Amino acid sequence: MRMSSDLRTKEFVGRQRDAGFSSRDILRKLKRAIAREAFRLLATPVAVRGVDGL
Repeated sequence: MRMSSDLRTKEFVGRQRDAGFSSRDILRKLKRAIAREAFRLLATPVAVRGVDGL
């Protein structure tokens, strides 16, 4: 789904195909890139408003 709709992913897939990588290799690299992005989002602390009114 992401390979057909996300612009960044389409560009990545195009570059990888031009470099001669197979679809299987491209998917492996894409999964790793998505995992790195998700980890960064999960590992970044987020400021929480005060909980005085709870």
